[in-house]
Amino acid sequence: MKNNIKLKTVLPNIIVSTVGDLLMGIGAESVSENIAVDEGVELHAYFPFDTDKKKIIKILRSFISNTFDSIQGDLKIECNWEPVKKESWEKWKSYLKTVRASKRVIIRPPWDYYKALEDEHVIEINPSLAFGTGHHETTTICIQFIDEIIAKNKIDSVLDVGCGSGVLAISALKLGAKSAVCIDNDFKATRETVSNSTRNNVEIQISSVCGLIGAINGKFDLIVSNIYAETLISLRKNFIERLNENGFLVLSGIMKEKKDTVIGEFLASGLSLVNEKVDGNWAGLLFTINKT
Repeated sequence: MKNNIKLKTVLPNIIVSTVGDLLMGIGAESVSENIAVDEGVELHAYFPFDTDKKKIIKILRSFISNTFDSIQGDLKIECNWEPVKKESWEKWKSYLKTVRASKRVIIRPPWDYYKALEDEHVIEINPSLAFGTGHHETTTICIQFIDEIIAKNKIDSVLDVGCGSGVLAISALKLGAKSAVCIDNDFKATRETVSNSTRNNVEIQISSVCGLIGAINGKFDLIVSNIYAETLISLRKNFIERLNENGFLVLSGIMKEKKDTVIGEFLASGLSLVNEKVDGNWAGLLFTINKT
């Protein structure tokens, strides 16, 4: 049974996210940035099988032509449609199973049942456009740090910068934190954070904000941020301004070869490195404020 069709196109990296938003707005059920290729990024958008394909392509090309006129000379939009069988969806689901993110945190998708042991916290995350299913090394590094910190310290307030699915803040709350503020500059992410917080019964404890870290006031016992190394470095003063005197800063999304650069920048800004973790090609760092 064919129940979906997939639109596949290759676009310059600079416009992929915006085009993905457009496709979601005109009926796509999900969008994924699949792989990087020489020409840019391969974008996949999944639509209901009875979608008017010609109408979608017309809207897409008109939008790109009117919005990104500066790159039109070099841009050739080639779109391919492929049927997606129900079996393919089921096969995809088979790859996203329950995963142990840390000693006490288990993350599962809605279709995979897991019975928690006495000291375990099971978090249900529905895979979507927002990053953070628990399967990526950067996510598990962060959750391992969060688990270890809360096991030994009283953590009341959490700030999750670049929250994605909200999985890091939800993990912190399940482990014992009292409240969390989640911020992301992508509305899809903040929407997914709200949905996942409700799914895990912590919606009362979470505030979800679409915007930049400058919109957040106050100080926090724990700040977590799982984004790119360059962005982390650019936000280091913002992190320090919002970190309580005895607070902890967890950073990830750092490629292994950039780890030392990030460490150097944060040490120079007045933080102390407490610990670091490396998993595959990715690294995570734990800092506190330097009191000397």
